[in-house]
Amino acid sequence: MKTILEPIEIWRHDLTSCLQDSIATSLIHAGIDPLPVLGAKWNFFYPKGDYRKEEYYYPCQDNNNPAESLSTFFPIHSNWNVPQNEEQGWEQLLEQLYAGKPVIVAVDNFYLPFRPAYNDVHTNHLIVVYGIDFDQELVYVLDNKPPQFKGAIPIEVLKMARNSLNPGNDRSLYFYTDNPIKNRWLDVVIEQFVPELNQEWLYQVIRSNLDGWQVNSENDIWLGIDGIEKLLNQLHIRSTLNDPTAMDELYVVGWTIQQQTGLHGDFLTSTGLQMNLFQVAEIGRDVNRLAHSWSNLRMLGAHYRNHSSEIAGQIESSGQQLIFDYQKVFQKMRSAIS
Repeated sequence: MKTILEPIEIWRHDLTSCLQDSIATSLIHAGIDPLPVLGAKWNFFYPKGDYRKEEYYYPCQDNNNPAESLSTFFPIHSNWNVPQNEEQGWEQLLEQLYAGKPVIVAVDNFYLPFRPAYNDVHTNHLIVVYGIDFDQELVYVLDNKPPQFKGAIPIEVLKMARNSLNPGNDRSLYFYTDNPIKNRWLDVVIEQFVPELNQEWLYQVIRSNLDGWQVNSENDIWLGIDGIEKLLNQLHIRSTLNDPTAMDELYVVGWTIQQQTGLHGDFLTSTGLQMNLFQVAEIGRDVNRLAHSWSNLRMLGAHYRNHSSEIAGQIESSGQQLIFDYQKVFQKMRSAIS
């Protein structure tokens, strides 16, 4: 018996994680362009200390529904499922495939022969399962991340990757380890589409995002540009006290901000050019520069343990410049839609 779903396409963005890329593959399967869905929203939400050792970690108000947090302006939802055991996880995967839905599953790269970490380092990752061939004992999977892979692997290999304890070691400081995979999978629900993508809608999106950036943080829930300032200030203070966990947090949380910022920049540039709104398209390039500024901050964090005294000061100055650059972009957005 053989079941293979189509169309299944590789989709990736230079700055996103396997979470956005895998959801994008599900959207393409449903005949939907992923960039507006995943790139229209742009804000910051972070419960203090929430970061987890998952490559697909993304802070959201409902941790069971990352798709909705990523796509406020579109009707898609998601639900994390953690089966009771391996057998139940396998049954749930087959149920989704037979219903015609590709399945986003968590895996340990250590067991996957197409991943650079194969038989080397354990780490937490997402791939898409889109087919099964029981006669050949194969399962068809897609991995959007380089070196990228679309094809068949043995069923038992996937089962080992899904059921892994994902242990850590000294070589995996910045990998997503010490967090068992538990056969978890993400169910993505796509409702009937779609708002008309015109200038009025685009300006409404920009206004909504700008309003969200001006919201004040609440207790330990950090929001908007105020929340990013709080995050960076706290990380700087902890770095001056030689707290290496501060840089772990910068590395992980900074990537979530970088992901959404990079997607939003490309969304503005692409949509602005399509609508002949060249000022909006240019602002998209400015937003992309913000995303790459986060690359700089995250790399400073990655090297902190070996150069702590000099890097703490660089994090402070880079953070101050970043906040200033955000405000300049906000002003350009207000001018464009006024």
